[in-house]
Amino acid sequence: MDTKATCLLLVVGWTAAGVGGEATPAPGGSMAEFQIECAGTTSRSVHLVWETDQEVRTLKTGTAWSPSTPTGPTHRARIAPGEGRGGTAAGRIAGTSSADDARACFVQNLEQLREPGRYEFSLFYRTADQHDGTARLVIDCYVGDERSYHGLVSRELAPSDDWSEAAGSFDLPDDVRLTRVLLYQRGKGTAWYDDVRIALPKSSTNLVADGAFEGTSSWRVFFREKGKDPWQPVDAVVLERFHNVIFLEPETPYEFLVRRVSADGSVDAESQMLSAATQPAQQRVWQGLRFEPDRRGPTPPSVYPCVESVGGKLYFCDSRGGVLWLSELDDHFGARWTKQWVAPHPVDGRPCYQGQSQTAVVGRKLYVSWKRAFHGDAPNARQCVASYDTETGEIGEPFVIEPDRPGESTWNGGIAALSDGLWVSYCRWRREGDDYRTTVTVRRLDYEARQLGPAFELDPQPTETPYTPFLSVFRDELVVCFTDSQSHTDMQALWLVRFDGHRFHDLMTVSPTGFNQYAKGVELGGKLLLVWKYGAPYPSPIYGRYMFHDIGLALVDPVAKTVELTSLVDDVKYNSSPDVTLHQGRLIYAYNKFEHLYGTQADPSRLYGCFLGAIEPSLGVR
Repeated sequence: MDTKATCLLLVVGWTAAGVGGEATPAPGGSMAEFQIECAGTTSRSVHLVWETDQEVRTLKTGTAWSPSTPTGPTHRARIAPGEGRGGTAAGRIAGTSSADDARACFVQNLEQLREPGRYEFSLFYRTADQHDGTARLVIDCYVGDERSYHGLVSRELAPSDDWSEAAGSFDLPDDVRLTRVLLYQRGKGTAWYDDVRIALPKSSTNLVADGAFEGTSSWRVFFREKGKDPWQPVDAVVLERFHNVIFLEPETPYEFLVRRVSADGSVDAESQMLSAATQPAQQRVWQGLRFEPDRRGPTPPSVYPCVESVGGKLYFCDSRGGVLWLSELDDHFGARWTKQWVAPHPVDGRPCYQGQSQTAVVGRKLYVSWKRAFHGDAPNARQCVASYDTETGEIGEPFVIEPDRPGESTWNGGIAALSDGLWVSYCRWRREGDDYRTTVTVRRLDYEARQLGPAFELDPQPTETPYTPFLSVFRDELVVCFTDSQSHTDMQALWLVRFDGHRFHDLMTVSPTGFNQYAKGVELGGKLLLVWKYGAPYPSPIYGRYMFHDIGLALVDPVAKTVELTSLVDDVKYNSSPDVTLHQGRLIYAYNKFEHLYGTQADPSRLYGCFLGAIEPSLGVR
């Protein structure tokens, strides 16, 4: 993003009714004014910022409480308005089973709680119908570069029909990388939580965000072409002290307005009006690659796109509503046709999750690999494969990769084609005590015979919990790119390892920092061109954990172990799940975009859908 553009600030009078009749000022007085600034522009966006004296750019809000249901639908964790102390909101967890350690919790990562020393905690809770169930408070942390687990508090809370207080203290050790607070309901029963607090002794500052589950202020952004009506609201709840307004027209003057909205929905402050113009359209070139502007995909908003070239035709696969769809695209990325490729898989009367897909081509047949999650995620996941005959239109039945051992799963993998046929990958997931372990696994697949070859496992691994081992091909060898599912800091590195059909070799790091996932690539000019979800530009202490990602682009030499890296997409949104293929001399890429993604069930994000673009190897890179 170009941050060198000049922006004109224009302060004018404004009234609440002037913006689409949205919210009115808070009762009891006129709106206070705060200043917004332009931090930079491109030909299609304007980046707004405010409260620039605050280093942390993302507010801690009620969405900092992440509901977690690791054992499936027997438990539900929800924020319940009107069920807290004094009729306010509370966090409610209800469980209908005690079998197999069934449980759920609210979890909050306390990114700023790292200084060693003594801390005090307190909370209020109440319970009901505790049949073999218990409420429990857990506070823990991860220490050092190895992120060693360290328990701080684990307290079972006695059943109580009335609101009761639990309080105490703990000592935080040195070199803490992350501290968490977890509020559990284990087994059958219901627990309510309210007024959760962690603080230094004699301090009035609560280090828990939204301990009362009430929510906090947010912002709403409006824009219009300069001097024109009406104002257009950005369709997003903004929880940051910034917003990048995208999808604007090049070389066009715009006006912007921001409102701060309280938890009850009333407007309590409004900015001045700011004028800023987008830049002229410019062509971008990097390392001999010319980038063309991307555009929206041809289908309704969806996720997990794949692109593949077969017999001179371009195919596009995406996930929507528990279904994998397949489209043939024209030269402008319009859909000539769209059909259902993988049907919904009902579990308990509703379609289960099907996504995180990758495609491969053998002859005229197109294959897709994807994750099917029956309940929750990893413990009940299976990697699956299906085919599509591009000449006859015949769709092959899904082949489900079952685990070799009871109690394990085949989790989050990919597919690729070598000269000797299809290969698949997955993480062999298994539980170890209260934790789990995964192992990168690759196997040959005879899809028509429904047979798998022997399993080859990566050993040693750079982490005990590798994640998303997608496949690429370089010099007729498999390349496995993977990351770490258990990373609790910004250090979710992206690794690459080669596989020659018998052994893994030459492990290397592609991106050492940030949250990196879902890397796929193609061989180009003697190097491997990779695209992936790339979080290094957004360090979590400043931007909040897991909210924004670019699409990373790298030219990797797996032999020399060199990496040339840039951002393919850098519009300060949650960009994810990219894919890339060579088609008629050009690189065609696809990815999906959210406004942001807080990683919670109460996320106020907007899914913009999938986007496609082209890269021209114009300067001799082939």
